[in-house]
Amino acid sequence: MIRQCTFSMRFMHAVCMLFLLMCCCEIYIWRSWFWRILRVNTANLTISNATRYELNIKSSSVEETDVKIQSECLNGIVFRQEKVQEHAWLPVDQGMNAYVFSAFYDAETNSVLLIGLKLSGVILRYTCQLWYANGTGRGHVNSHVFRESKMVVDNAYGESHERRYTSVRFKCFSPLGKKPSYVSAVETPCREPSNHIAVKSMEIPKTYKRRFTVCLMPLHNNFNDSYALVQWIELNLLLGAENFVVYNYSSSANIRTILDLYTKRNITEVVQWSIPVEEVHYFGQVAAINDCLYRSKHDSEFLVNVDLDEYIIPRYNAKTWSDVIANSSEIAFVFRNVFYRKDVSSRENDFPNKPMAEEYKLSTLLTSVHDAKILPHNQRSKYIVRTSKVNVLMIHEVPFFGNGARALFVSPHVASVHHYRDDKADHDKFIHDDTVLQKYGQQLIENVKDTWEHLS
Repeated sequence: MIRQCTFSMRFMHAVCMLFLLMCCCEIYIWRSWFWRILRVNTANLTISNATRYELNIKSSSVEETDVKIQSECLNGIVFRQEKVQEHAWLPVDQGMNAYVFSAFYDAETNSVLLIGLKLSGVILRYTCQLWYANGTGRGHVNSHVFRESKMVVDNAYGESHERRYTSVRFKCFSPLGKKPSYVSAVETPCREPSNHIAVKSMEIPKTYKRRFTVCLMPLHNNFNDSYALVQWIELNLLLGAENFVVYNYSSSANIRTILDLYTKRNITEVVQWSIPVEEVHYFGQVAAINDCLYRSKHDSEFLVNVDLDEYIIPRYNAKTWSDVIANSSEIAFVFRNVFYRKDVSSRENDFPNKPMAEEYKLSTLLTSVHDAKILPHNQRSKYIVRTSKVNVLMIHEVPFFGNGARALFVSPHVASVHHYRDDKADHDKFIHDDTVLQKYGQQLIENVKDTWEHLS
């Protein structure tokens, strides 16, 4: 009896031990699956645990643009060159809460800056997928290193004007401490990217390719005033412009013909600006001016911001922008605005070749009357800035410098913004001024005539 009891107790003990062992194994298995799911689906992937992947061409039969990703969470995804987008607004999520347009690498902060739009007042949490290409020295790429990092709103420019969307700058830390070749903005970590944006450099060169680049905010409403565009480019060339970045949302065929001519002359760069939403202030012009700033940092010493009906005109003996800012180390030069009234006739405005100026509709020569009032700084002001020293721009001001630096408010006795208006003035206090005619009139007529002969 005692022997049977002892045997039964030993048997029960063995069964219990086996049961405990099975439970431990099951717990271990479930815990492994739990952590695997957590790693794949977490939306707060940090830099410290950013995943590293190697991308390799699988065989010689695969095209050079097809790169297979070997990874746990992106298994089966193919990187294709046709996914690389330029001059396109790309949605970050399915809800259309945010879009991105362009990307630039800032070596000083080791981060990628993305120009975009977001819903006003909405907190967003996205992920950047960064693609670092390794060259073989034979003219193509055979592998990439892939990382992810958080995508944060680095700067909401604050000019939403109570519209649904506002211009914004997103920022992503670069885990490898260098410039990636491409970046993809996705809603959650480990999500298959629908596109890749080429990352441009903002490295400051030892020697700039050019001194002055002029940014023109989005042409819109099927813009078709070809005479105004030719006049604007030619007069700014006389003032010192060497390059124009023109943002085109909507323009007519004749405008595209003109821009094609200047592009062939290496004078203009046209950025197609097919902004995907209407509820944003003035076609996203704040995003455009900051995109222009970043794409100009690598090759232009100064950026000039003026509209099609505006010109920064030097006074007295100065004829060019270089004359105005000569021997100055200021970061930004802000110029006051004065309205020139095209609706007010001037009996004194008679000059040789006036019929030709009328033929080409040169309003800067035909208009010599402006308001007596000159607007104060930061009220319709425009500016010239050093691209190496400025990282944020608004339309009428340069808001941030750091290190105690500030903009130079240029006296209207030195230079001012000549702003030519069609609307009727609500006063009768005017001043006659033919500065543009006297300084640039004859040369402007000749240059405009030459351009139109090439366009005919």
